[in-house]
Amino acid sequence: MYDVFLSSTRKGHPDVAEKIYNGLTAAAFEVYRDTSNDPGDSISDEIVKALRASRLVVVVYSAAYNQRWACQWEFIQAYLAGAAEGDATRRLLIVNPEQGDDHIVPFAAADMMFLRSTELARLPDLARRKLDRLDAPMSGIRRLAETRWLPPTIPGAFGYVGRFPDLWHLHNALTGVDRPLKVKAWSGPAVLVSGMAGIGKTSLVRAFAWMFDASHRGGVHWTSVGGDGDADAAVARFHLQLRQLADSLGVPTAGEPDGRVAVLVAEHLDNAQRPYLWVVDDLPEDLGREDLDRFIVPGARSRHVFLSRRGSPGAGLATVAVVGLGEAEGLALLHEARPIGDADRSAAISLVERLGGHPLALRGVAERLRQTSGLLSYAQLAARLDGTGVTDPVRATISESVGSLPVVEQVLICLAAVLAPAPAPARFFADVIATLDPVPVLAVGAGLDGLRRHGFASGDDDLWQVHPLVVEAAVALGPPPVPSARIGAAAATVLVERLDGVDPHAAETPLLIRHADALASLPELAGTGLSDGLRRPVARYYERVGDPARSAAVWRSIAAGNPGSADDYAGAALAYVANGEFAVAVDPARRAIDLAGDTDAGQQARWALAAALDGLGRYPDADPVWARLDEAGWQPGPDRRVVFAVARARAFTARGRLRSAMTLLEPLARLDPDAPGADPDQVNAARIETARLLLLTSSERQGRDTVESVVTYYRDRDATRHTRCMEAELVWAEAAVALAFFELRPDTSRWREAERLLAETEQRFRAAAGPGSVFGPAASVQRGLVLAHLGKQADARAVLTPALHEIAALLSDRHPLHLRGRYALALTYLQLNDYTTAVGLLAEVWRVQREVVGPLHPDTLNTQLEYAVAAKFTGSPDWADLLDGVWNQLPGEIGRKNDLYGRTATAKRMLPFTPTAAIKALNTVEAWRKRLWGE
Repeated sequence: MYDVFLSSTRKGHPDVAEKIYNGLTAAAFEVYRDTSNDPGDSISDEIVKALRASRLVVVVYSAAYNQRWACQWEFIQAYLAGAAEGDATRRLLIVNPEQGDDHIVPFAAADMMFLRSTELARLPDLARRKLDRLDAPMSGIRRLAETRWLPPTIPGAFGYVGRFPDLWHLHNALTGVDRPLKVKAWSGPAVLVSGMAGIGKTSLVRAFAWMFDASHRGGVHWTSVGGDGDADAAVARFHLQLRQLADSLGVPTAGEPDGRVAVLVAEHLDNAQRPYLWVVDDLPEDLGREDLDRFIVPGARSRHVFLSRRGSPGAGLATVAVVGLGEAEGLALLHEARPIGDADRSAAISLVERLGGHPLALRGVAERLRQTSGLLSYAQLAARLDGTGVTDPVRATISESVGSLPVVEQVLICLAAVLAPAPAPARFFADVIATLDPVPVLAVGAGLDGLRRHGFASGDDDLWQVHPLVVEAAVALGPPPVPSARIGAAAATVLVERLDGVDPHAAETPLLIRHADALASLPELAGTGLSDGLRRPVARYYERVGDPARSAAVWRSIAAGNPGSADDYAGAALAYVANGEFAVAVDPARRAIDLAGDTDAGQQARWALAAALDGLGRYPDADPVWARLDEAGWQPGPDRRVVFAVARARAFTARGRLRSAMTLLEPLARLDPDAPGADPDQVNAARIETARLLLLTSSERQGRDTVESVVTYYRDRDATRHTRCMEAELVWAEAAVALAFFELRPDTSRWREAERLLAETEQRFRAAAGPGSVFGPAASVQRGLVLAHLGKQADARAVLTPALHEIAALLSDRHPLHLRGRYALALTYLQLNDYTTAVGLLAEVWRVQREVVGPLHPDTLNTQLEYAVAAKFTGSPDWADLLDGVWNQLPGEIGRKNDLYGRTATAKRMLPFTPTAAIKALNTVEAWRKRLWGE
């Protein structure tokens, strides 16, 4: 056992290290000092054993110390050994031989009281004081892998090399808040790690999480949010992984919104009373500062690390910019593949410098040297790189390595080049290559493993991905061993087969869809039929996962490429209707009818045409189309039967035939979405439409319960972005706020939640459906109506006014949706006692509603009641006839046991006898509650 381990570098004040060694040995201390290793050499077993057998580490922290790999490794071991005992500086004693102290990177060391070179006489006494508190050596004190990593993975970073200053910068950024006298900490512990692709950001953070595990014993929790789309898509991926992590931790999240899940996970982790590390990898490059808050887990003991190719998206966030490996680290990486002799050192250093220490390029060099078994020297390889003609040395290196790979490995890279930049199943790689040439599966597996050894690909038994820089290098090399057109066609053929009848919710399906999307756009496949063969399952997939906008976009491409296909025109028309693009749907629906007549495709097109005309408010034009379908008794196949019935029920509702709509929907709404053979999305569509009907007939409690089951269904399955979930949230929010006349105590506790949910869902709907869809402004009208019910007149007008302009442009100012929005706007004037303006609006809305949706429609009758109240206030004699009209017409379709009937009955009792005060009370929810229930 040693008393002291002396850690120093011969490039930084070796005379000071010599004085320290002599002084400590003269004071009868057992001191270990290494003098044998060169830069780039592996740390010897002797050093490791000596370090673990020592009680105290004395560090000569020179300016060169940060660049010495072995020295930094020694320092970290001592630091973490002390941290495991509760004091990171417990086993460290620092001597600073420099004039200043800016070179001392670790905050813990910079915060210590250290000795100067002129104070070495004090060193033996200081060392003895430290040693008096250290009974045992460092062996056995620090145990690795005590920290839990989720999702489950092997902790650490395979093949990581050095970069100790970066590790310390990362550690400092996360722990600086604990040193307020040393660091100006104005925020919680969070840091952004930035750097170009392939530079080693992920490896750095994984190595930090492993090496510094004593600093976050509460766990390491890793999420990766990269992929297609913008910040919203990345947030959606984050929350999906967050729910999966919650499940691993045993945190129940069923029915909870995304924001609440983050809080529940944070509360669970905080209970352990230990710091934990939360990593968010592969953030979008265009992320704004305000978006970072959407990726946090709001725990008191949480430390966040964000990774992105771009630097800090906002001022103030600590950033660790990852650049290439230093000379010693780069040499160490090369040394692992081919020992660096004296004759090689100059050429090896030159390679590290010209590649900027880029880890991926250096690994390619290392593997290239290993493969040549001594036939290619470092100098010869450097000369070959000069002859590639590629000016970028990193790409030149990767290109040279790619060009020397076996054919199977080159074809695998070329296959990755025609796919999306995302992992793909290993079996998919094997199946595609088998169609190109009968290559044994084992050869494909060996090829993938060879790419991994180069650092060119990453993966496991299930999913593999080739690094984008490698793909770029392969493309730049020129024609591949197998033509790209053949590779693309083979991949498309295999994908079409795999996507036939695939489960849209299977784990690998989204990846296959991304690859199908990429392949369908290949110029080499144009005109072959393979592009559209891929697009059709892609469009159906987006429809099944509740993304009608993307489904419609794909169908648009399919129909444009097949002008003679009635099936494709009908499919496109139905997709447009599903996304609320009613005007766009009319033309392809008519074309399909002209091409297909009374065939199944023609009837599907009639369905699309009738629904589109309804959506445009052109009911007289739609009526004969619906009648044609009714006469034919046509029903679509099982995969669309329920959603067709829902469309038919909507048509009845639009015409005020509520009983017919409810008769059609009730048996469908009772179906179990998880029953064998049931389509859950169609069943939930029936439930949502049923809930809307219940609201129209003022059965708010029943409607809310019905639609709440839909919201819970999708939240339990982490599908909050599904269009059915968003539809259900809108209906739930309206139901939560609506006043149920026959309920003794309406649930006012949910009103604030409903208002928040409406604001979020409105924005999500707009983002999901796109500017050509009416769904965005429809959500705004629904939000505005709820705000009006809550008495927030200014907020309601701010939402409704622009929405009404959008609806007029997309549809018309006579459309039922526009009329509903103007009705909500009139309510705000009533609440502000501006009865003249309210009467004018309500009179116009009521007149047009009678023409468009009919005099018995609930919307018409609601407007008529409010019109009667406002007319009474303005002294118009028409108020009595208006009120009697509502009273006499209500029982027909809506019935008597509902809120509208109750409000009308109260108005008939009060309006003739109470000209002002009590009537005003009818126009706010709170006043209604006080008058009707005595609260």
